[in-house]
Amino acid sequence: MHSAPDFKDMASGGYGGGGSEGCNSTNLNLKVVTPDGELHGTFDVPCGENVDQFIERLGLDKEDMPAECIVLLHDNRLLQPNHAFQDYDVPSGATLTLLRERQSRLRLAAFACADSWGDEFSWVEETSEASKLSAGVVEWCRKFAPHCCIGSYGAMCTLESPAQMQRLVDSGELSKAVVVEAILTFFIRSLLAVGRLGYDYNSMHRVTESSDNAAATSILREYLPQASCNVNLLNIKEAHNPERFANLSEPYLKHAQENDTGHFASFEARVKNGLADKFQLNACEELEINLFDDATGDFIGWREFLEKQARPCGCSGSHKWCDECCQDGWLKLLKSVNGPGNRNMIFNVDADGIVLAGSCMMKYRVAAGVYLEGEEVAPEQLPTHYLFLVGDDND
Repeated sequence: MHSAPDFKDMASGGYGGGGSEGCNSTNLNLKVVTPDGELHGTFDVPCGENVDQFIERLGLDKEDMPAECIVLLHDNRLLQPNHAFQDYDVPSGATLTLLRERQSRLRLAAFACADSWGDEFSWVEETSEASKLSAGVVEWCRKFAPHCCIGSYGAMCTLESPAQMQRLVDSGELSKAVVVEAILTFFIRSLLAVGRLGYDYNSMHRVTESSDNAAATSILREYLPQASCNVNLLNIKEAHNPERFANLSEPYLKHAQENDTGHFASFEARVKNGLADKFQLNACEELEINLFDDATGDFIGWREFLEKQARPCGCSGSHKWCDECCQDGWLKLLKSVNGPGNRNMIFNVDADGIVLAGSCMMKYRVAAGVYLEGEEVAPEQLPTHYLFLVGDDND
C-alpha cells in the first residue's frame, strides 16, 4: 500500500518515494469507469503525467466549473490533481472511478471586531444553521473588548462539500489534524489578505474604526469560496505564499484606494505585513486566554475569569456551566469550544510578525475546528466550522 504522506510531504507538493512499483513501464493501461460501473474508456497513461493533465485529456464537459470538479479514485483513494501517476502505486490494468462532485471550499459565516474605545463592527450569516455559534463570536468580541485596546477580533467559516478532504482522511493520505490545521492556516491568511487584523502605529489607525470593514467582509464572502476551492488549499507551503491570496488582497486594496485615500497607506501596510507574517499552529487541550485582573494584579485564565462573572444560576462563582446560563452569547461560544466531552480541535497560534503577533500583551490568539452542539460525529469526521479569535492590547 502507498505510504501515507506526512505534513512536510504535503507542504512540498509531493508524496515522495511512492508508486514506483506501478510504473516500471513507460505507460500504464488504465480503465476509467463511472460510479455505476459503466466504462468511460481505456487509456494509455505515461507514468510521469499529472492526474489533472489526464483528466483534461478525457474531454469532459466542464460547463459547471469551478462549482464542480472532476476527480479520479483508485480503490476509493483520491488521486490528487497536482500529482503524477508515478507518485501512486496504480498498476497497469487498474480501474479508476470517475466522479463529478462539488469542490470542497470555505465560506465566511461571521466576522466581528471591537475595542475598548467603543468602536466595533460585526457581520453574521443569519441563515446559517450555526447562527448561534456565529452570534457567540460577535458577543465574544464585545465581552473582551475592554481588555483589548487595539482590538478583539473573531471570525468563523464553514467547510462546504467536504467529501474530497474527508476522503483524504478516510484513506489515510492525511490525518484529520493535518487537514484541520491546513484549513485554519488558510483561513487566517485570508483574513490577513483583506487587512482584518493589525494596528498602524504611525497613523494610530485601528481595524475596529475602519470605514472598510463592510467592504472587506463583502470581499471575503464573495472571493473566499473561490480562493479556497479544491483540496489544493491543503498545501501549507502555498498558504504562506502572498501570491496565493491575490484574488482577495487585490480587490480589497483597489476598494481601499478608491474609497479611503487618507488611510490607504495603513491598509496596504496591514495587508503586506500580514501576508509576510510567520506563524504556526500548536495543538492544545483547551482554549487559552491571558487577561490582567485588576483585583489581583495578576494574569488569569478563562476559569478564573468565569468564576468572577455573575450568572443567574447555580454555576455563578464557579468555572462550570449549565444549560440555563449557556444558551447564547460569549459564554455559549466558550462552552461550544471548551465544553464537556470536548471533540473540537484547538490550536494556539504562535506568531512572529508585525501584524498577527501584535504586542507583547497579547491576550489570546487561538484557532479551532468546531462541531455543532448535538451534531453526530464519527471519530475521523472533519469539523464543520472553523474559528479564529484574537485579543490584543498595546499597554
